[in-house]
Amino acid sequence: MDPQNILLKAVELSKDRLEDPEKKNSHPHKPLLKHVEECSEVVRFISGKYGLNVQFSLAICALHDIGKLRPEWSIGIKEGHSREGAAIIEKIKEELREELGFNEGEMNLLIFMIKKHHSSLKPDNYMDFKSLSWLKEKKEACLYADSFGAFKLADFASANGTVEEMKLRFEGGWPDIESLRKLIKNLREDKWRKQVELVSNNNIDLAAPTGWGKTFVGVLKALIDRPLKLFYCLPTITAIRKMKESLERIMGEEVGEYFYFSDVDLLGDQGETVEGSNEERLLDFYRLFLPKVNLTTVDQLILTLIRAGKYHMKRLCFRDSVVVLDEYHLLPAPMIGALSKILEYYRDVYNMRIVLMTATPLGPYRRILRDSLGYVSTFDLTGEYRSLRRHKFSFIGRDEALNKLEELYKEGKRVLVIMNTVDRAIDFYKKVKGERLLLHSRFTVKDRLRKEKMIDDCRILVSTQVAEVSLDVSFDSLITEVAPIPSIIQRAGRVNRYGNKTESVNVFLVDPPHHEPYSEIELKYSRDTLYDLYKELEHGEEAVLRMLSEYEKLIRETAEREINKARGKIEELLEDHLFSKDMDEIDIVRKLRGDPSILVIPSKYEDEVRKLIEMMPRFSYLERMKIYSKIKGYLVPLKFSLAQSFMNRENNFLFPVVRDFEYSEELGLYRYAT
Repeated sequence: MDPQNILLKAVELSKDRLEDPEKKNSHPHKPLLKHVEECSEVVRFISGKYGLNVQFSLAICALHDIGKLRPEWSIGIKEGHSREGAAIIEKIKEELREELGFNEGEMNLLIFMIKKHHSSLKPDNYMDFKSLSWLKEKKEACLYADSFGAFKLADFASANGTVEEMKLRFEGGWPDIESLRKLIKNLREDKWRKQVELVSNNNIDLAAPTGWGKTFVGVLKALIDRPLKLFYCLPTITAIRKMKESLERIMGEEVGEYFYFSDVDLLGDQGETVEGSNEERLLDFYRLFLPKVNLTTVDQLILTLIRAGKYHMKRLCFRDSVVVLDEYHLLPAPMIGALSKILEYYRDVYNMRIVLMTATPLGPYRRILRDSLGYVSTFDLTGEYRSLRRHKFSFIGRDEALNKLEELYKEGKRVLVIMNTVDRAIDFYKKVKGERLLLHSRFTVKDRLRKEKMIDDCRILVSTQVAEVSLDVSFDSLITEVAPIPSIIQRAGRVNRYGNKTESVNVFLVDPPHHEPYSEIELKYSRDTLYDLYKELEHGEEAVLRMLSEYEKLIRETAEREINKARGKIEELLEDHLFSKDMDEIDIVRKLRGDPSILVIPSKYEDEVRKLIEMMPRFSYLERMKIYSKIKGYLVPLKFSLAQSFMNRENNFLFPVVRDFEYSEELGLYRYAT
């Protein structure tokens, strides 16, 4: 039955007093019947692309807003129509079920989804659980939830006047591989042929040296496979932004970015723009994973697939997709465990093709991720380290580091300096003369984004672990504190990145004054390994493989224990197949990352943020979204152990304010004594 006729039939069957859906507006200047028509158009399109249950989605399109036909409802009333609509259908469900051809379980699910169509799919009571207890098979449950997701995207498009644009987001094609080839720097023909060969496989596990050219392998996989969407999970915001800039050259608006601070990045200084601006529209599309290419984080991948919040509007986009996990070795063991269980759970239902990529492969991580994928083609190209002589290491004293930097700078070298803690990076930076830039984690989001744009042109970059990976830039020399072996390899990977051989020392190792933020045993073991093997790098980077092997012996047992523990916890979250999970999204990511950091507001910006918070209740949803993005622009990550003694959290503040810290755009957040 046509959705419009379904609505008309429901109105006819109902004993409630309902108004004419051809005349009563459900949205400004749009009668309900027109809204149903537009929703149905989009649902048919999306369902056809993804093979969803189109009849079930169309039934929700037809009936979701029937509660708006009550005489007491009018535009501007935000609450009530969902529950009232479900109550109307509950009274006529047997008669309507016969018209729709649904079984009893489908009818109960339809009513539940009408009731919850403006919220997460969380059951309100025991009856919700009981009425849906028939839906036990995973594949079937995913199909119904994703069919609801297709309806929600259609509802969103009709309500916002973006019906045609929504359809285009599921229609666009892929460029040819030659357009990608032109983007890749210093590309050798033999390497290009190797990349084309390996992406012809289904699931791929690729390990290759830093600078080998892994970055675009996942994109090449998508251009050859031509999936419905590509999800590229990158470890840092810097990497996401740089990848976006590159891919926009061949994909245009088909490239989107979504991470916790993406609204700050996208809206920037657009806080005073009018509602419906292009930036706001794009942000909505990005957060729903609607672009052809979605650059995001593993955090967002996990949250969507464990059904956090309104997952149903995003999860369906993972059907028939390519998912790239770049530099996955940087993830903590609990997150690897969670990721492996989730991929194992969804791999067959969603036909996701996974590309695993790393420069520093660790056995426990690789094994569990490969096992979770079933069949996977492994390409271990780390043997190519043997032919490289890009780095020569040397140990120098702490008091020599500044003089060495000045010497290298005078020689015209471009130098990267990495310290293991923010405080030491700030202290060192303040002593440096010349064209320098400081980058670490304790900047506000807006200041960090500004600084990241300056990296390509800076002569001296003083940084912390934030510069270890995914910076497609090459420095001439590195001065770094000793860190765990994988970190040292990644840091060295920013030096002479595209060269083959160096005749002079270009990596200078400095012993840190204490082991933090790493464990004492981890740092001691890494330092001892470096002392034993660093001279072997002069004969080839095969020593890197020996370093990794020695490091893996240290962490294997602990890593496997943490991986298995996380897998067990995630398995519990996936069990019921359908309902949204009642969870604090930030909290669950923090637990998986083992990250004791929290987001705080420097006291310098307290008054500004207070004014923004006080403004929020007076504005519409879109205006509140812009204000909230401004507030997020003032946030700084700070270790909880450091923050708890200095922060003040009032009931009306969204984030804690830290005292006894200074903040500047040049130095970031630092203690007064620094």
